[in-house]
Amino acid sequence: MRRDSRYTRHQRISVPPSFLELGSACGRCISVKDRNGRVVLPILNYLQHRLNVEGKAPGTIIDDAYILNSWWMFLETSDRAWASVDDLLIQAWGKSLNKGGAKYRRVGHDLHVLFHFYNICQNSLGLISGVIEDPRTRIINDRFPISVVIEVRNRSVRYRERFPYRSWARSERSSRRPTPSSEEAEQVLTTLSDNSDVYQGQRLWLTGAWMYKVGLRCAGVAGLTVSALSRGLAEAGICDGRTNPPQSYDLEALSNDSTGMEQLLQSVAQHKRLGTAEIYVRVVEKGAKVRLVPVETDFLIDNLYFIWGARASLIERFKTRNHATDALLISCKTLSRFKAKSLGNNVKAAFLIADVRGSAHRLRAAFLQRITWRGYLKARAAHGHRYDAEGVLLVAAEIAGHSGTGSLRYYLDDAIRKDALLPGEPILITDPSKAPLMRHLAAALETHPETIHAVRKLLDELGIEFDDNDVASSDLREKLRGHFRGT
Repeated sequence: MRRDSRYTRHQRISVPPSFLELGSACGRCISVKDRNGRVVLPILNYLQHRLNVEGKAPGTIIDDAYILNSWWMFLETSDRAWASVDDLLIQAWGKSLNKGGAKYRRVGHDLHVLFHFYNICQNSLGLISGVIEDPRTRIINDRFPISVVIEVRNRSVRYRERFPYRSWARSERSSRRPTPSSEEAEQVLTTLSDNSDVYQGQRLWLTGAWMYKVGLRCAGVAGLTVSALSRGLAEAGICDGRTNPPQSYDLEALSNDSTGMEQLLQSVAQHKRLGTAEIYVRVVEKGAKVRLVPVETDFLIDNLYFIWGARASLIERFKTRNHATDALLISCKTLSRFKAKSLGNNVKAAFLIADVRGSAHRLRAAFLQRITWRGYLKARAAHGHRYDAEGVLLVAAEIAGHSGTGSLRYYLDDAIRKDALLPGEPILITDPSKAPLMRHLAAALETHPETIHAVRKLLDELGIEFDDNDVASSDLREKLRGHFRGT
């Protein structure tokens, strides 16, 4: 908070006798002046109470003086007396601080100081009465302009009183941290890859991609290892068949083994053709917990090329150094793993350059939104409106590594709202190769309604019973069209 000319540090002042009768030991003390240059006596008495009675340090008194000086300036601008304030005015002050650049926690601290000021002035100094509520008296009614609640801290008996409103410090623009759209996320990833150094560009892109495509936290990305990818491949049955018995691939050694590279890529492609498009990789994340995360095979191949290309070239460039780390993403300077905070700062910088609101963790939020949306569509396609919402959340929580489903409810509600705006019903096609055929059929049913009779005849010939109500109401066309929204 900037220093104001009306704030005077350690100034000796004289006060009226009526003020001395309140029991204030006036002397060398910090003072706050109003716009007319007069000392604000309530603030002076409060600061002396904090210093002499509560025994607060001088630094705390100075901080309180700055905060109360800002409050008094706000009162003068609003043309309000200090004893005739209410909850709305206090909230307006908190929002003005937030819009002025103060952080959420700082505004919370300022409001707590303001609460303490009014509480002391009324219940200890007797300067005002009937202004601020005291929950401990159990007198709770509408006659108090300033309301107060008791907040239990942790599970202990300790508590503190505070203002009841929690959203005062946030402006309307930042009421909730935004989740980037798929276009915005791709824009951030493009910004990360835009680097003149090949290794840095690929390393930064993979940092963001592991968050957006797999849903890892910064700590999880920092802890990724080459051996974890090799183990994931081995557990999926992809091993080096040139050894007897087959063993897991040494991915770093394959950078000089073109035959082994080709064999591994063919095995991954075969794995995908068999209908398994994901490989499960072990990561260590929040709370040092180990969990399995599904990694799409196409993205896994991107990591393999990075290991064999840019990463291997970096290690070769500094081959005189002792390279002993197994980390996937390593520093150009030390060849050691990155810290989670460094990776987060890299991604945050890309958000700023791309002019997208958010940070590293919001890429993970975009991933959570996407998997919840897909899970919802699959459940709706299989069970209609009788789908199990809790089941959708449990699956998403398992993929995300959450211990509960509460924080994912927002994404499910968003999926329901999004689905309500789209016509038709979702359908699930388990064989992706049949999706183009279904799209053409849906388009034909839409363009040529008479096609429905040919479909009906074919179903009869195959002995497949169909509900006439669905045909009559044209729901079939909608179901076959399906929109293929994420499924």
